[in-house]
Amino acid sequence: MASSDVYLDPAWRLDRFDPTGAEAIFVRAERSRLSEAPFLDQRWRRTEDELASVTVQNLVSHAPQSTPPAFIWHSAFCCSTLLAGVLDHDGLALGVREPDMLMTLANLKRQGQTVTSILPAALNWIGRGYAPGERAVIKPTNLANNLMGDVMAACPSSKAILLTSSLRAFIVSIVKKGEAGRAFARFMYTVFAMDGRALPISEVDRMRLTDLQVAALVWHMQIAEMNALSRGSGAGRVAWLDGDAFIADPEPVLKHVSDFLELGLSDDQVSQAADGPKMKRNAKAPEQDFASSSRADQNDQIARSLGPDLDRIIEWSYGLHTDTPTDIPVAPALLG
Repeated sequence: MASSDVYLDPAWRLDRFDPTGAEAIFVRAERSRLSEAPFLDQRWRRTEDELASVTVQNLVSHAPQSTPPAFIWHSAFCCSTLLAGVLDHDGLALGVREPDMLMTLANLKRQGQTVTSILPAALNWIGRGYAPGERAVIKPTNLANNLMGDVMAACPSSKAILLTSSLRAFIVSIVKKGEAGRAFARFMYTVFAMDGRALPISEVDRMRLTDLQVAALVWHMQIAEMNALSRGSGAGRVAWLDGDAFIADPEPVLKHVSDFLELGLSDDQVSQAADGPKMKRNAKAPEQDFASSSRADQNDQIARSLGPDLDRIIEWSYGLHTDTPTDIPVAPALLG
């Protein structure tokens, strides 16, 4: 395989980065396979894929001139995977969900390494469409939210949706996932603490917190990161959206998102996406059905099972994070 194939054929996708060997790894994937993959991280099967590597120097010097990508930054458990997938439309918008490369760069930044020299080129490769003018909608993992400011600075023409759930819905989602969800809440806290977003709580005091108290702090830490991005971005570049609003009435929300991100979806295309098969499948596990009504019923049942403890945790967390707005968590809002 000639290196020129990687540079010229958009089916060659920048996959991951080996900082020890100063190499970037590409994987060959046709558009349908990429757009159908819920995640492009370690969960994406590559065992039979054709791979290629290029030096980081060539990665930077041969970076394509891509249409500026759009971004969906999120706080987890707010239907970001579904939103990025539903927006995918051949020739107009390419959904790129949780690329491994950005997670690697996020971790390198936490280790004190400089990533700004490689980031613009990496974003051009990740955001390369399969057709001329096709705009990538990149949805990084929320564990890469420490890159938000760097990414938006590297892509000055790009816009971003800041997608969250309410704090109540976030805590309910943690409970819904059982012990794995509770463990992930503590893991997220540890990661975001490395980004300087933790309150000055001692290790002993933190260990005394319940899993759901930690989850509440994690939500506030992410809201703080998003508000910092919003304050530091130019007017009209970012807009906040509630994930439950998207699920409750997808068509008008998708229209607003498409218009804001300049994806070019027509009214008919938006309508078809809102009522299409992707809205009826679990975005993270496409073999499973998805129904917004059953999701809402399940969430209500979990909230009731938590009883007054849920309200007490929410009130307690806002007492610690007094800077978090109590109405619209991140301004400006996409929907009035």
